Amino acid sequence: MNFKHKSEVKYDGILKIVQEMESKEKSSNLEEIKEEYDQRISNQLNELQMFILHPMEQLKLQNDKEIWDQVNLVTYQDFSSISLSNATLLVAFLEKAQGFYRNVPILHYIYYCMTKTNRDEKEEIFKLLGENLSLLKVQGLISPKEMDTLIGINALIEENSNQLSYPIWAKALLPLISDMSCHTSDSYRDILYDSSSHLLVRKIPIAADPQCFTLPREAEKYLSESALKKSMVLSCSHAKGLIEAEILIMVEMLNKGQITAYLSANVGKLIMK
Repeated sequence: MNFKHKSEVKYDGILKIVQEMESKEKSSNLEEIKEEYDQRISNQLNELQMFILHPMEQLKLQNDKEIWDQVNLVTYQDFSSISLSNATLLVAFLEKAQGFYRNVPILHYIYYCMTKTNRDEKEEIFKLLGENLSLLKVQGLISPKEMDTLIGINALIEENSNQLSYPIWAKALLPLISDMSCHTSDSYRDILYDSSSHLLVRKIPIAADPQCFTLPREAEKYLSESALKKSMVLSCSHAKGLIEAEILIMVEMLNKGQITAYLSANVGKLIMK
């Protein structure tokens, strides 16, 4: 069962509960019905949110002892005789590669964001980025050196904001992005998303996934206030998940040289194909 099917099953489960409540309304008080079914609906919403936030199955490598035993064996055989100097070089290379693969999704998000927003939206993003970065500085959560790196990245984003060439973006940003520590990259990813994701989410057409934004209006009166709030949070999470899925499609298209097709597609159109 794939992720979409699982999420649809959970969504349908919520609708079935609402239908049960609707049938009981003729003979019972609505508030009593809402109280009776609140926990079941809340559980369904929680499960659906987990599918949305964690749609990908774990790699077999992560939990398979047999695979790890083979990896350890090969590692020992190949590297047990390596010299200290070569081992030091190898570790440095692996750390560099780890930084690249950990942080390159930030570059992908920046490119997607800048190619799918207009001038006014970009200005709002830069304003929010600056404010969030200043807050990060005041809180003292990262070192002055790391702050200089983030300020440099922000400046490069603004400088290249109208650039459509991905190679130019990569050349400008990858040297800085690849060297960011795990903590710094996580902090920057958070403020980057907080400053821009709302602009991308509202561009997604309902047709991209009719179930991702809200339950039918006729169902809302059967939900408690807490369930309605949870539904809104879930809708936002699902919409952001669609953006992440579309960015993965973008990367595939860029690798295949389908740049024109990507640039001509509005937000949400790629995941509808």
